[in-house]
Amino acid sequence: TSRADVVFNSPIVLYTHKAVADGLVKSGIMSKGGNVYHMDMAKAVEAMKANKTWADLGWKDGYGQFRIDSTDPVKSNSGNEYAALIATVLNGGQPATVDSVQRDASVLKAIFSKSGWMETSSEDSFNQFLTLGIGSKPMMVGYESQILDLTVNQLDAWKQVKDDVVIVYPTPTVWSSHMLVPLDDKGVKLQQALKSKDVQQLAWERHGFRSASFVGTDPIKRFGVPGTVDQIPAVSELPDNNAMQKIIDVLS
Repeated sequence: TSRADVVFNSPIVLYTHKAVADGLVKSGIMSKGGNVYHMDMAKAVEAMKANKTWADLGWKDGYGQFRIDSTDPVKSNSGNEYAALIATVLNGGQPATVDSVQRDASVLKAIFSKSGWMETSSEDSFNQFLTLGIGSKPMMVGYESQILDLTVNQLDAWKQVKDDVVIVYPTPTVWSSHMLVPLDDKGVKLQQALKSKDVQQLAWERHGFRSASFVGTDPIKRFGVPGTVDQIPAVSELPDNNAMQKIIDVLS
């Protein structure tokens, strides 16, 4: 039996810029409640299928077609999970299956081809988003933990971007679960240590990884990021392993 277990969690989110977010709210593809932004993923997929431009969707200064950049779905976890989310949306909100991925293969390929060359590292992708600005990456897929980590560990960088960068929760989203697979007794000890209360608390407070034991007891407002939420409302199950493999095959 596999001893693999989840040690850290973070939901997949979108990052964009204030001007883009406020433009997209006007067209209804995104909504804003309080200061929390949500992206309607069914509408986003429809817009990408229809080759809508940024201007069509309310961001008048945007150049070219609406797209959400991700890391390479064949080589990177966040890109892979974003692809699974798209495939699930194309399947009417039910977790994608081998058959549905086959059926929707051409649409999946078309959506990912909009991004051109894709990085393989979520960290590189996020850093590029922060440094290259609105023209290069208007919107990207990432982990919620990335912006929370930035506020704790790179405060100067956070201060430079905090009035422009917007976190957007996709509806639905998926959880990105970071697994540890122990291969021997030392691995089991490491797994137990990583799942201990102290390490889970450290992972939350210092790096923004969510843990069941801290949700509700230690609100996300501790990080000072506008528009974050304590509870992730709409989450889709990831497709099973065969369907995930099919997505990789289709996009390879």
